[in-house]
Amino acid sequence: MTENSYKIVAFWGLTVLLFYPPFFRGLFFPGEQQWTLILASLIFAVAWLWKISCREVSFLQKPIDYLALALVLAYIVAAFGAANTRLAIAEIIKYGLYFLVFWLTSWLVQDRKDVKILLHALYIAGVGVALAGVMCASGIIEIKDGFVGGRIFSTMQYPNALASYLTALSFVGIYLWTSVGLGETGQKTKINLVLPCLYAIGNYLMLLIVIATGSRGGLLVYPLVLLL
Repeated sequence: MTENSYKIVAFWGLTVLLFYPPFFRGLFFPGEQQWTLILASLIFAVAWLWKISCREVSFLQKPIDYLALALVLAYIVAAFGAANTRLAIAEIIKYGLYFLVFWLTSWLVQDRKDVKILLHALYIAGVGVALAGVMCASGIIEIKDGFVGGRIFSTMQYPNALASYLTALSFVGIYLWTSVGLGETGQKTKINLVLPCLYAIGNYLMLLIVIATGSRGGLLVYPLVLLL
C-alpha cells in the first residue's frame, strides 16, 4: 500500500467507527464495546503505518492529547482498587475507545473537507436513529425496547441518552444547514436547493424524536444550548 492508501483506509475506517455505534445500543454494553475497541485498534494500526510512511512517529503533541491519555491512565490506576473488577475493566475499555477515536480524529482530519465528511457521518447516523424511532413507534419495524410506555427509545434503548444524542446532532444539522453553499475556503458558492430541504427535514425529524423521548432534561437543556 502507498502512503496515501494507508491514510484513506484509516480515515474511512474512522468514518465507519463514528457512524454505526448508535445502531448497536450506543455501545452501552461490554460486548459491543469490545468489538468496537478491536476495530478501533485495527484502524489505529493502519493510521500508525501511514505516519511511519510519512516518517512521522510522534504520538502526542498538544496538551489536550496528554490530558486525554491521562484520563485513560486514571481509570487504569483506579481499577487496581476497584470493588468490582469486571466493571472497572469495562470502563477502561470504554475510555480506551474514546481515546483512540480522539487520537485518530486529531491526526486524520487535515482540512475542511475531512471535517464535513465526519460531520455528515454523525449527522446521517442521527437521522437514521430518529427515523428508526418513528418506524418503531408506527409499528413498521420492531426494535427491542425501542418504544416503551408511549416514549420513543429507538436503537439507544435509553430515552435520556437518545435525547442527548439527537440534541447534539441537531446542532450539527443546523451548522450543515446554514453552511450550504460555502466552499472549501468558506466563500459562498452556487447553492443546491435540494440540500437545505434535506437538512431541514433531518433536523425536524431529530427534534421531533427529542420531544417524543419525554426526556425532561433534554427539553430543559436544548433552549439554553440553542441560545449559546
